[in-house]
Amino acid sequence: MSSQFFNWETPDDRFDCVLSIGALHHSADAERAVAEVRRVLVPGGVAYVALYRRASPKVLGAHALRGAQRVVDAALRKRASLYRAARAVGIGERHGTAIYECFGVPVLRSYTRYRMLRLFREFSSVTLTAHGRRGPGYLWLARAVK
Repeated sequence: MSSQFFNWETPDDRFDCVLSIGALHHSADAERAVAEVRRVLVPGGVAYVALYRRASPKVLGAHALRGAQRVVDAALRKRASLYRAARAVGIGERHGTAIYECFGVPVLRSYTRYRMLRLFREFSSVTLTAHGRRGPGYLWLARAVK
């Protein structure tokens, strides 16, 4: 099947496989996004989706830094003060997407095993595995069959 950018007007039952790494946990409506993934898969099609685990060190650190930013912003009466300071000294360039995960994205969700299974409940088969460069507690990889 030819590659095509995903859009909300993609016909039903279009793709044999959908791959989402590092995207759906930033979606404002993850339920709708997963429903769209299922809708565009052919019957028997497979989705591979990676989402952050609830207790992963990266997620816990990001939420702690987001909390610190709220406190500093309130004290300085400015918006995104820590994010701007980090960018000014080049932290974003040295640490890849980490700085954006902490400050620059509006939504950062993480999931327990139970919530992952609920999210993919409409699929006929779901296999969850813990993965990650920083150890097996970093993210979930879901293999979901329509």
